Amino acid sequence: MVAKASSNLEMIKKWYADFDKKDFNAVVSIFADDAILTIGAGDSEAAVAYGGRFVGIAQIKYFYAGRLNPNVHSFTVIRPRCLAPGLEKEFGRWVIIGAEIHDSLHDNKPVYQGHYMHVWSINKDQKVASLSMFFDVDAVVYPTP
Repeated sequence: MVAKASSNLEMIKKWYADFDKKDFNAVVSIFADDAILTIGAGDSEAAVAYGGRFVGIAQIKYFYAGRLNPNVHSFTVIRPRCLAPGLEKEFGRWVIIGAEIHDSLHDNKPVYQGHYMHVWSINKDQKVASLSMFFDVDAVVYPTP
């Protein structure tokens, strides 16, 4: 059993730190086995090179293996700069995070500069049931090879 974080917000803030450290095991460990990860929710899927929907822990692990390791998938994008969140809010079982990101390929070619909003849903077992990522469709999006 995973020890309960002091709050859902604290658990999610730790996730961002783990993501920045490229700690694959920590990144995927907070997701429930049947979690749903939607990158580019609503009308924003095409705003980032790595948009898509991943259902279940196996697909989520596949996605994050690529996000954290440049040798795994062609959609791997790094985030050299994630500006301090403009929004951090815990609201019941939901956590909402908003900030500005600058994504680049591993050769440092930029692919996205703009705002994002992540909506996390936490289940009763203190696991992430879903994560929906929204991106600004009016942001600067660079063509990818």
